[in-house]
Amino acid sequence: MVLIIFFNKKQNLTHLSFIFFISLNFVLFDTMLQYFTGKDIFGYESLVNIGKDLTSIRLSGPFGDEFIVGGFLKNIFLVSIAIFLIDKKKKLFYYYFIFTLILIFFSGERSSSVMFCFFCFLIIIFLNYSLKKKIFLFLLLSFILTVFFAINDNLRKSTFDRTLKQFGMIESKISYREHKNFFDSQWGAHFLTAYEIFQDNKFIGSGFKNFRVVCANKKYDNISSHRASSRCATHPHNIYLEILSETGIMGFLLFSFIILKTIKIQIRRILFSSPDNYLFSLSLLSIFVTLFWPLQTTGSFFSSYNGFFYWFYGALIYSKKEYL
Repeated sequence: MVLIIFFNKKQNLTHLSFIFFISLNFVLFDTMLQYFTGKDIFGYESLVNIGKDLTSIRLSGPFGDEFIVGGFLKNIFLVSIAIFLIDKKKKLFYYYFIFTLILIFFSGERSSSVMFCFFCFLIIIFLNYSLKKKIFLFLLLSFILTVFFAINDNLRKSTFDRTLKQFGMIESKISYREHKNFFDSQWGAHFLTAYEIFQDNKFIGSGFKNFRVVCANKKYDNISSHRASSRCATHPHNIYLEILSETGIMGFLLFSFIILKTIKIQIRRILFSSPDNYLFSLSLLSIFVTLFWPLQTTGSFFSSYNGFFYWFYGALIYSKKEYL
């Protein structure tokens, strides 16, 4: 409610966008410096994983030993660039769009990379452009990504090969060689455990932030995963499974209703928006759908920094002001 009231003043969004824009530029510069020199301005080094199968590089930028720079860039991108959309400087929006996409890929965070691409393609699909122009943009983005991976062997291996090996789809020489499917990965073990917790607490769940406690129950030693011993974490790494396991069917239905209602509100706003307001409204819908897309690994809805952005963009949609 406080955020909704805050966003009802256009000036507040403008000022906040400027602050986020400064943060975006700093993180982009710092992460790029870390990629090319091995260290950022604070002396934090990139992580180089040298394995039997492949060598991968993870970037943290100014976040030290927290490898969240890709997720951070993905989540703050829209509100950072809102200042350009408000001032009708849409070309700068597209320049930062491409630059941010490249840095997210360089970060080595696969989930953030995939979801930001999804965000890009959603915008292309629903832009009020001709079909010919949409196809051109789609092919252009696909070409850029293809060239990007073709010229960077390390990035291609760490993104595609590592994923396929972890899922047991191609042979591996290291610890996840026994993986037959996604559920044999650590994230799969989290997912299965959350589902089993839901099965034991179907109507009201195990309680807020209780996954971290209940997951250690010995009854879950027998989940069908090679990583059953690694099933515990502070959250199950998927917000829908988190809601389902901790609040049960009752909480899940309420949560789902709010998400669908919010999407409906924003679609209606897009349909009746002015041409100048269209890109911002479409981008806002796209980032919201991306954040709540069920087929991804996520931070905790209740306790991680990612949780802030769920509420942030929801409040921006529920505010009644048209900004452009």
